[in-house]
Amino acid sequence: MSDPTISQVFLYDMLFVGPGNLTQAVVIGGGPQKVSGGKVQLTWYPTATGTHGIAFDGWDASGNFVSRAGTGASVSQLPKTPGPAGTEPTGGSLTQAGITINGLVHHPNMTYTLSVSAASLPAGSIVYFDDNGGTVNLGQATVTNGVATLSFTPTTLGAHNLTAVYTNATTPPPPDDSVTTTPSGAGQFAGQATFIVTTPVATATPTGTGSANSIPVIGPLLNSLSAGSSHY
Repeated sequence: MSDPTISQVFLYDMLFVGPGNLTQAVVIGGGPQKVSGGKVQLTWYPTATGTHGIAFDGWDASGNFVSRAGTGASVSQLPKTPGPAGTEPTGGSLTQAGITINGLVHHPNMTYTLSVSAASLPAGSIVYFDDNGGTVNLGQATVTNGVATLSFTPTTLGAHNLTAVYTNATTPPPPDDSVTTTPSGAGQFAGQATFIVTTPVATATPTGTGSANSIPVIGPLLNSLSAGSSHY
C-alpha cells in the first residue's frame, strides 16, 4: 500500500437489487484484515448472485480513518463450497473526522455510543445527524469536559453518514434540512464521518458452481490493495 499509516483494512460486500436498493451488507472475513508487508490478501465467498459493491476502508492501528475506495462485481455463479465462518472482533473503536463510534463492526438494531471529543470544545451541545437515504436528527448531547456523547441505534444497512454540529447552550438544534456541506446559520461542524452498518457474520451456504477466486473482481481488488491504489 502506498500509505504506510494503514495497518488494517475492512472489506465490505454490499448486494444491490436495483439502483440504490441495498439488500445485504457484510464484512468480508468478519472484521478488519491486517496489513503485512504492504499487502492484504483475502478470499471472498459471495453467498448471493447479483450486483455487488465492494468497498474497502483503510485505518491506522488506533482505529483512525485513513482512506476509502471501492469497486463492483456482477456475480452469476457461486462457489462450490461455503467459506469458513467469520469471527467478528470485540471491543475497539473507530474514529473519522472528529466522530468516534465504539466497536469495529456495527449491526442494525444494536446500540452504540457516538462521541466528539476535543480539549478546546466549548461548553454547549452537539447535535448529531444520520443520513442513510434521508437525514434524521439523532438528538442533542451536552458537552461535558470537552466530550459530547450520544447513543446511536441504526436500523438500516449500508453507509451511515454522520454529522456532528456544534450549537451553543441557548440555541436550539438546527432543523434536519439545514445541515449541508456548508451549513448556513446551523453552527460549526464538530465532526463528519461515514460508518458502514452490516449484517452479522454467518457461515456461508452457497449453491452452484465456480469459485470465489474465479470471480473477476477478486484479482483486481486484491491487486489494487497490494500494489497501492491511488486511494491508499
